[in-house]
Amino acid sequence: MENRQNTGLKKRKLLRTVREQEPAIKEMCQALKEMESKVKNLRDDNNRLRGELLDKDRQLAVTRTLLVDRERQLTKTQTLLADREQQLEARTLLVDTKEFETEILRLKHLLAEKNDTNNYAALVSPETITEVIQKQTPVSPARTPVSNRTNTVQSSVNAIVHHGSFQDEAREQDCCRRGVRTSGNGADESSCNCVYHMLVESLVIFTEE
Repeated sequence: MENRQNTGLKKRKLLRTVREQEPAIKEMCQALKEMESKVKNLRDDNNRLRGELLDKDRQLAVTRTLLVDRERQLTKTQTLLADREQQLEARTLLVDTKEFETEILRLKHLLAEKNDTNNYAALVSPETITEVIQKQTPVSPARTPVSNRTNTVQSSVNAIVHHGSFQDEAREQDCCRRGVRTSGNGADESSCNCVYHMLVESLVIFTEE
């Protein structure tokens, strides 16, 4: 009988305890549910972040590929730029060479003109004039008056003498100066040794004939 009473008492105490702790148990169950929801959200966030990370990895791979392509393009551009610079230098050198060749041709032309001038001066030198006069056939005095022939010869002599350059004039003076010397009897022999005097004397003799 007492055992039954003790057992009934224990049951009542247990029920009382359960009733007292029921709100706490409900709170714990609610907290557990909320925790499970949070864990689920965290898992979803984790999966989402993993997906974003994979996308970033793919973008990084694409960016690296683009970077490699840009580096190759940059290398090609630098190579093309170096080739263009070499071509520009070659063209500049070609232009300089053409200008140099043009200048050389101009100088050669000037040298040729100078040589032609020197050759012409040699043709009108006293020695050449003397040789030409010696080879000429005398004109009959009856055809031309003596005064006219004298004037013509004198004009020819003046034209020939004045047509030469200053260098020829200086050479003429040197010739005359070098030709001046005195013979044993004191006579001046300059007119016999100067070519110009010989030319004038020959023309005078020619006019007197």
